[in-house]
Amino acid sequence: MGNAVKYTPDGGKIRLTISERECSQPKVGCFEFVFEDNGMGMSPEFIENIFEPFAREQNEGMKKIQGTGLGMTISQNIVRMMGGDINVESVQGIGSRITVTIYLKLQEEASQDYREYVDLNVLVADDDHLSLESCVCMLCDLGMNAEGVTNGYDAVKKTISRHERNEDYFACIIDWKMPDMDGIATTKAIRRAVGNDVPIIIISAYDWSDIEQEARNAGANAFISKPLFRSRLEKTFERLLNKDSEEVDSAPIESLNTLDFSDYRVLLAEDNELNAEITKEILKITGITVDHVWNGAEAVDRIASSEDGYYDLVFMDIQMPKMNGYDAVRAIRAMNRGYCAKVPIIAMTANAFAEDVQAAKTVGMNEHIAKPLELKVLIKTLNSWLS
Repeated sequence: MGNAVKYTPDGGKIRLTISERECSQPKVGCFEFVFEDNGMGMSPEFIENIFEPFAREQNEGMKKIQGTGLGMTISQNIVRMMGGDINVESVQGIGSRITVTIYLKLQEEASQDYREYVDLNVLVADDDHLSLESCVCMLCDLGMNAEGVTNGYDAVKKTISRHERNEDYFACIIDWKMPDMDGIATTKAIRRAVGNDVPIIIISAYDWSDIEQEARNAGANAFISKPLFRSRLEKTFERLLNKDSEEVDSAPIESLNTLDFSDYRVLLAEDNELNAEITKEILKITGITVDHVWNGAEAVDRIASSEDGYYDLVFMDIQMPKMNGYDAVRAIRAMNRGYCAKVPIIAMTANAFAEDVQAAKTVGMNEHIAKPLELKVLIKTLNSWLS
């Protein structure tokens, strides 16, 4: 949306359409965001490299607009981490259409029970008045007794005062960046004064990894990133109350541990290093030998150079460089070998629409697995094609 605004001249039009698509994954929704504008548009040559770091269209109109060329790179990384994808369509001088598909966990239908939040005393310390007021209001909406201070000194003073009256706060929410006495110093002072009985939550707009060790050493129990959302506050307090509602289903892992496919060999074609490592580790739990290639062309070469029956199963990513999954499967099925016509090939893709499943089967794939991997679906697939 930022790019649409930036590269559409005054008087132009921008349209955002959000729709929910069919999704086969349980407790997950697939959502499509389409950003359309009638702005400057992009050349076909630039579109091919649009996700490369520091890539920017080189023309007179673009030179006047500031930018680093990192926005689309970062966006693609985030979207892929969410199991989604970005598709770019554009005509220079006419406009652009960017389609983003992502998978989001669906909200549980059961309403949250806030009775245990009622009358919990919470202190918020933040020198940003708007952020402080917003946090206090959200806590009060949850039924808590929340009060705010704008500096670390007052936070320590109020915490000690309540402790002396045997009316400790249930928790203190402390901003990391405050003048004179920051969140780390405030946390240390509270710990010295009242011990470990009062949970302390650090809030910050900065990356938690930069301050985690220092914060934990000071005595912080949890961290919430800014901007604050009610859902994040709820999750944090659920954990503090030992009532984390998120179910941990260990059954799929236990089921994987009972499988023994040590006599089988699988070829995995996946260009994303993180996805490849995760998939390999999961498959290795069953004893399967996993060979990995980075693109469709390498997958075709590996099958072509292997003897009949060498691979019992092939997992094929769809979107890969050099040769995509569809073309790779077409090439494998076209080889004049009975083995290549019969070896099971499973599509792996973030696109779980009905048309994607059909497209995979049309080119000769036997089944379709959506990413991120659902362990139950993977187990069922392994049992179907290897047992």
